[in-house]
Amino acid sequence: MSSGAETAPLVSAIVILYNQGHFARATIESVLAQDYQPVEVIVVDDGSTDDTAAICAGFGDRITYLRQPNAGAGAARNTGMRHACGALLAFLDGDDIWEPGKIGAQVNAARAHPDAGVIVVDGVKFEDETVLAPTLYFGPVQQHFAERGGTEMITECYEELLQRYLIHSPSQIMIRREVFSRVGPWDARIRVSSDYELMLRIGGAGYPFVFLADALIRYRIVASSLSGPADLREFTWGLDGFLVFRAHAAFADRRHCAMIVERLRGMTRSLARRAYYHGERFDRSWSRRYLVRLAVRSRRPHLVISYLVAAMLPSWIVELASRVISRPRRRSAPLHDVRSER
Repeated sequence: MSSGAETAPLVSAIVILYNQGHFARATIESVLAQDYQPVEVIVVDDGSTDDTAAICAGFGDRITYLRQPNAGAGAARNTGMRHACGALLAFLDGDDIWEPGKIGAQVNAARAHPDAGVIVVDGVKFEDETVLAPTLYFGPVQQHFAERGGTEMITECYEELLQRYLIHSPSQIMIRREVFSRVGPWDARIRVSSDYELMLRIGGAGYPFVFLADALIRYRIVASSLSGPADLREFTWGLDGFLVFRAHAAFADRRHCAMIVERLRGMTRSLARRAYYHGERFDRSWSRRYLVRLAVRSRRPHLVISYLVAAMLPSWIVELASRVISRPRRRSAPLHDVRSER
């Protein structure tokens, strides 16, 4: 436990559950096992139809149990926040697990950096009893700790966030209540990636982020989760990214709006290419369905259509066309200056 318990800030741990009764007990117990106090545990059941309610009832008054009709993760977190009393808010998805020192480490960082808007911890990715990845960090955060070591990284990362998301899961983050007063709540319209949109607003408001080196959460891979099977998650997140950036454009200035437009173009091209080749390897019918959705969601069908046409043609025709296109051609003198057609 952190020293000075008499002045320790109250932390509200907001756990959201949707048909995760088989994981709920371990998830909630990981909050109750924290070595920091005071912590209030608020569990929001987002309309589960399994035994989630019965599992939660077994914890009695050690938790505050709230139930609502199914409205999505962002709406469930907002419900928890409306009932929370803490100055610091931490969020936990119903299939993840916190290590005992997670909240204490974040509170210490929040005290050391009172201007920081978000405190992030590292973690491991696991499935059943197998650790699939020893870190949840990637990109510049992973590079920072690999090259420089240390216990924390403090950064204003808004423009980096416009290029890529730096946080794997909402279960990693702690946010000051005052931040929500300034930037607003979770956007409940975004079902999968509302955490990304929120981080963009917080970064855009000028708050520094603190990334802690310690792996203090266990991020569970579950094929039935909202993000879907592990091998398709990048495509699920990709489609949601268009909603994220369109929502964020309302808060961005002109220069950053231009960056968002360019990011959306790049996302469309990249997702179309990867979806096509994923379909060629595994499931062409999935690829065709996804590319249609991408053309609609991106609002840039001209960047998708060539891949969609290729996905609809027999594989031997695509292969033959590829060979013809890639065949070396004899060069001849130009008949006229092509600059005249510009």
